[in-house]
Amino acid sequence: MSFTESLPSIYSKDWRKAERPTEDEAPRYSTYEAPGGKPLAFVQDDFDFSGGQSNETAEYPFDGLWSNTRLNKTPHKLTINGHLLGKTYIEERENFLNALLVPTDDNNPGYLDLPFWGRFPVVVSEYSVSEKTNEKGQCSLRLVFIRAGITLEVRSESLVNTTIPTSLAAEKVQAAAIDDFANKMNGDISLTALFAASGQIKVAMLSMLGRMQAPANMLNQIANEIYGIASIAADIINAPRTMALATTTAVNTIAAGFAEINNAVKNSNRKSVLLMFLNASSWNVDTIPKTVNEQYQKEATENLYRAAALSASAQVLSSFEELNYSDAHGYWRLYEKLEHSIDQNDPALFNAMQDMKSALSHELIQKELSAEKQRYLSSPLPLLAASHFLGCDNDKVRSLNQVEDSFLVSGTVTYV
Repeated sequence: MSFTESLPSIYSKDWRKAERPTEDEAPRYSTYEAPGGKPLAFVQDDFDFSGGQSNETAEYPFDGLWSNTRLNKTPHKLTINGHLLGKTYIEERENFLNALLVPTDDNNPGYLDLPFWGRFPVVVSEYSVSEKTNEKGQCSLRLVFIRAGITLEVRSESLVNTTIPTSLAAEKVQAAAIDDFANKMNGDISLTALFAASGQIKVAMLSMLGRMQAPANMLNQIANEIYGIASIAADIINAPRTMALATTTAVNTIAAGFAEINNAVKNSNRKSVLLMFLNASSWNVDTIPKTVNEQYQKEATENLYRAAALSASAQVLSSFEELNYSDAHGYWRLYEKLEHSIDQNDPALFNAMQDMKSALSHELIQKELSAEKQRYLSSPLPLLAASHFLGCDNDKVRSLNQVEDSFLVSGTVTYV
C-alpha cells in the first residue's frame, strides 16, 4: 500500500453533516474494521490524536546552554475511548475482541473510521475492555492504534537506487568529521592537551590491533598508521587537520583490514574489535581541562574519535558475510548509542552520518538475518554428522560456533 503522512479526507467541514449526512439518514458511527473483516460500530466517547518529532538534545558546560537536533517524526498514535451497549452488547463485545485479535501490520492494516476525522489505516497496539457490575448491558472500550506506515519491503525497494555503499558513506563521514574537528580548533590550541589526546587515541587503537589475527604485513601497516598519530605532534598546533586525518586513516585501516581477512578463518577477534569500536560512546580523553579552550578541544577530540569509530563500525558490520539476528540487533543498539553520543550540530557531519546509517541498514536488510537456535550435544560429533543432525549447513555451523576442530564438535552448538 502507498503511504502518506497527511490526514485522511474528511466527510464534511460541517460537523453536523459529518455526523449525519442528511436528516433522513442514520448517524455515522465510529467503526473498526479488521483485515478481511467488516466494520464494527461502537459509540465514541473521546479521541486523542498524537504525533511529534524525536530530538537529540545536547547540553554544554560553562553555561553553554543546549542545542536541539531534529532526528525524525514520531509515529501517529490514535487513542479512542468508547463503549458498547444494548441487549446484544455481549455478542458485539465478542465480535469486537475477535476483530482486535486479527494480526495487523503495514501490509495488512485494520481501518479506524471516525465521523469527524475520516478513515485511518492502523496497526493494533493496545486494547482493553472493562465492565462495571452496577452498569448492566454495556462495556467500556479503550483502543490504542499506531497509524500504518511504510513496509520494510517498500522501504528496501526505494533504497535500491538511492543508497550508496556503506564503505563510500563511511568515507564521507570521516571527511566531515575531519572538517568539523579542524573548524573547532580555531582558538588558542593547547599543544599539551592535544598531545595527551592523540596518545590516548593511539593506546585505544593499539589495543584493538592486539586483538586482530591477520597476516604480518597487514598488521605492520596498521601499526604504522597508528604510530603515525603520535609522529605528527609537531604539526598539530599549525595544522590540526593533520591529527584528524591521521586518526581517521588509522581507524579506517583497521576496519578495512577485516574485509581482507579470509572469511573462512573465523575467530572471535572480529567481534571483539567491533565491540571496542561500538563502545566508543563512553570513550573520553582522560585529562582535566584547565581552560575553557582546553575543554572545547577535549570535546572536539572525543567527537572526532567517536565519529571515526562509528564509520569503522559501519564498515565492519557490513563486511560480515554471515550474521544472525540476535547479534545484529545487539550491534545495532550499540551503533545507535554511539551515534547519539556524537555532536552532530555540523550539518555536513549530520547528513553524512544519516546517509551512512541508511546505507548500513539497507545492506543488513539484504543479508536476510536468521534467528539462532541452540542444541546441547552431550557426545562429540564430527562436523558433518553434527550439521546433518541439526539440519544446518556445515559452513554455517562452523561460522556460528567458531569451530576449529571439525572432528570434535560438542557442548552447546548454535545453528539456524
